[in-house]
Amino acid sequence: MPTAALRNAPVLHEDANLMVKWLEQHCATLNTWTGFLQGDEYRKRMDLCLELLQQVSAHAILANVQQFRPILLTDQDWSNDDWAPRAVAAGLQRMVVVLPHNVFSQLAVTRVVQRLDESPIHLAQVAEVSDALRWLELPSNHKSGS
Repeated sequence: MPTAALRNAPVLHEDANLMVKWLEQHCATLNTWTGFLQGDEYRKRMDLCLELLQQVSAHAILANVQQFRPILLTDQDWSNDDWAPRAVAAGLQRMVVVLPHNVFSQLAVTRVVQRLDESPIHLAQVAEVSDALRWLELPSNHKSGS
């Protein structure tokens, strides 16, 4: 799927900080984050991402956080300790993250992703959405047993 085709992907949710699209070809949701969220507002959107993942029976997330501001440490911990186990239970098998441009945001995202690597979710971090789409197409991006 070329990045231009992403414009026509069905929108499952859209607000000021999060747009979720359905990438049927990849059995994935494209979650595009912008701005800054913390606490309940961040967590509600993360939970919404899980609901939408289940709604469309997706097994992968392409998280585009290029324009997202740093995630607070408490929200990073919540993402790993609370959200990630529920994501696995919801069927999430693969996740590719398009890294933020902001170096502080990169550090926060990398911290979350490194801890997620201990989970059954197969993970990748890339610089561009086009790289993420290519990663989703690779048959080798599944962990053993999935």
